[in-house]
Amino acid sequence: MVQEIAKISEDGPQRPVRKKRAWPVTFLALAVLILAVMFLISAWDAASLWLSPLQPLLGVSPAYLLGRGVVWGIAGVIAFIGLWRGWRWAPRFVCWGLVVFVLFYWLERILLVRAEAWGVNGWFSAGMSILVIFLAWWMMSLKSSRAFFGENLE
Repeated sequence: MVQEIAKISEDGPQRPVRKKRAWPVTFLALAVLILAVMFLISAWDAASLWLSPLQPLLGVSPAYLLGRGVVWGIAGVIAFIGLWRGWRWAPRFVCWGLVVFVLFYWLERILLVRAEAWGVNGWFSAGMSILVIFLAWWMMSLKSSRAFFGENLE
């Protein structure tokens, strides 16, 4: 459901005019699309490794990698479509989905990655996790973003 405003003139109704997509919405939608494609590619890669002789070297079941890629890929595509089309539920879906994604990332990192790997980029990852969540919430709370999704600003 795209938000459209129909102009009515003396000659009758004119072609509907779409609301302009706010730049933060465009930026976030494209970032979500990139992540979704990356996860779908990782799912494809996991499926191709299923019968590979390299499977024992993975340390994780290809079924887990396939499931993770499919779930996050589909969620990302749904989020992208919602953001791009301006659906009302999309900002909340993306922001809360991002929180779940970051929690899942850290759970996976704690359970599947060796402890000595923390020193390599652990603090950077922690800082980026906080920054990304903050930026997404901030972008969706801007007046132009809220207006695009049809929120009453008065």
